[in-house]
Amino acid sequence: NEVTPETRTSSAWAIRTMYYLPYRASVRGEYRHYSDTWGIEGWNVELGYVQPLANGLTIDVSYRYYTQGTSDFYSDLYPRQNSQNFLSRDKELSGFSSNTIGLGLTYQFRTSLLPFFKRGEVSLFADYMEFTYDDFRDVLKGGSAGDEPLYTMDATTLRAFVSFWY
Repeated sequence: NEVTPETRTSSAWAIRTMYYLPYRASVRGEYRHYSDTWGIEGWNVELGYVQPLANGLTIDVSYRYYTQGTSDFYSDLYPRQNSQNFLSRDKELSGFSSNTIGLGLTYQFRTSLLPFFKRGEVSLFADYMEFTYDDFRDVLKGGSAGDEPLYTMDATTLRAFVSFWY
């Protein structure tokens, strides 16, 4: 049975930069730091590259690394029920890191179908993410309590956008 505080205050700050290259491309970078009153501290770094191609196409490539520590009351295995005031085995409150590789393709076009729109854009982005947990055990894989393998997960997300400018 999980018991978490009813309030949570967080703060985050980031430094972002973008540099335009002479051949119409750009590189970007970001560092972000996060902390909250539950004791979680995390940070990420992201790098990206955008390159316009011919005929209105643009390619966007990115890499992101994220890591966070555990909350003050998280534990994968408690010695007994109600062993402390607050307790949680929620894997999102545990220590973990993730790597994300992203690829995007955008097509810009002029539109004459609807005269009040100046241009349109269709974008498709795919991100592949890997998560590695530092102290969250995968109890579905078997083994005695505390000896199960650490939990890992990967996922692919797709994002599609259609935009019109007027």
